[in-house]
Amino acid sequence: MDLPPVGGDHDSCWAAWGVYEAEIGDEHWVHNMEHGAVVFLYNCPDGCATEVEQMVQFVDAHWGTSLLAPYSLMDSKFALAAWGVRLVSECFDLEAAEAFYASHVDQGPESTSSMPPDRCMD
Repeated sequence: MDLPPVGGDHDSCWAAWGVYEAEIGDEHWVHNMEHGAVVFLYNCPDGCATEVEQMVQFVDAHWGTSLLAPYSLMDSKFALAAWGVRLVSECFDLEAAEAFYASHVDQGPESTSSMPPDRCMD
């Protein structure tokens, strides 16, 4: 299986929009992608604070259509995923991320920027 996933089976509850410091199950953010989200992921065991800060700023500026989380299951350091497509790399390129986002945001089978239902919130 190619990682990160870009669709498929997912939980009925999607993740709240925004920035996560701990991993969240891909079954949740895959649901966000179904709703048109672009998901920013990173796997930097040796650290990548500068790049993560760039992603945090981007996701904060695009609340309701993006989220950011660490994801240790992928081999690459960085990935952007949207429904049906992914961009993986060893370096974070803000310009490429902006282009990917612009091309793929709100392209999922459903469109919503609402928060998950109350029953999904812990």
